[in-house]
Amino acid sequence: MSRIAGITWLVRTIVAAVGACAIAVPVFGHASAASSHVVLVEATACHHPRVSPVPLSVTLTPSQQPVVVRVPATTFLRLDRSGRVTAAATNTGCAPRSTDQIYVARADGTLRRTSSIHVDHYRWTGDFTVAARYQMQRGG
Repeated sequence: MSRIAGITWLVRTIVAAVGACAIAVPVFGHASAASSHVVLVEATACHHPRVSPVPLSVTLTPSQQPVVVRVPATTFLRLDRSGRVTAAATNTGCAPRSTDQIYVARADGTLRRTSSIHVDHYRWTGDFTVAARYQMQRGG
């Protein structure tokens, strides 16, 4: 297996494992007239303590090297003109967490890292199980 094929296989396996384990948690708060509650959907792993990844037992030939990739938990936020959060996306399968690296998407498409937005204070809604897909938020 080539290095690229091995990395591709690993990424697909991780994404499939996280994506296959989704649960819906009702979050009562801002509700539309059509529903009595809004829903937060996260990967099952979001509700368990994080553990160190288990090393893969892959046999390498002398010409191959293992590649270890660490992707930090990241949240992307869109804000309205008043600075309220209108949408959020993550790369974890979980709603935004204070331990994530937080970035604000500007109107021109650029990102800036911030620590001034406390994401644990929000009642997040939407399906965060798909990485980098923005979930619309109400009420900020």
